[in-house]
Amino acid sequence: MMPSAESRRLVKELLHWNDPVPRDGALNMAIDECLARQLDQPLLRLYRWAEPVFSMGYFFPWEAAAAEVPGGVSLVRRWTGGGLVDHRRDRTFTLFLPRPGFEHLMTAGMSYRWVHECLAAALRQTGVEATLVAESVSTGGNRENGSCFERPVTWDVVLENGEKLAGGAQRRTRNGLLHQGSVQAPDNGWEDFFVKMLAEESECFKSWEPSEEILTEAQILTDTRYGTGEWLRKF
Repeated sequence: MMPSAESRRLVKELLHWNDPVPRDGALNMAIDECLARQLDQPLLRLYRWAEPVFSMGYFFPWEAAAAEVPGGVSLVRRWTGGGLVDHRRDRTFTLFLPRPGFEHLMTAGMSYRWVHECLAAALRQTGVEATLVAESVSTGGNRENGSCFERPVTWDVVLENGEKLAGGAQRRTRNGLLHQGSVQAPDNGWEDFFVKMLAEESECFKSWEPSEEILTEAQILTDTRYGTGEWLRKF
């Protein structure tokens, strides 16, 4: 099912940041938190990693994650929930939706499904036969345990054979919704279609870059939280 016309109309003023700078895991996570705390407009951020890295959900046990991460690969704890994600071959994005105007997408089921409907439609535009895992055929996976790409759960994006293409993790605050997504699909232009699906028309989104204030705050947050052993071993 495609997003409703009303839902798509609400994101016509989408900000779009195709971050050209590969960043380490801690700084990428800190930037996302700063965006979620400071923005009052919807934003799609596409970003890259400066190193091989796995990320684990906020409540994911550190010892369990460390046992699965290969040597020479960094590990970072996300602000969002979910399981363990291998970012070595994925394309990563963050979508922030402010609470005013998006109240109908603040529940986990509605927002997760809506984002992935847009993503699956974008992938189909590039010839990838992407679909969503329906509630009735979910494999019973848990977003809070294990590798996120081993067992798809409801509303994940999959191929017809059940292979998982994309999943996500979320956090809700009084300011809005932060969705962090990982896409294991070829870099064949689906990102452009994804932006259009979210913004309805390509001319309706605006290219955006963060202020120095946001980047400075993110670096401080990296040094005091995301890059520390205390945060990494929080659970």
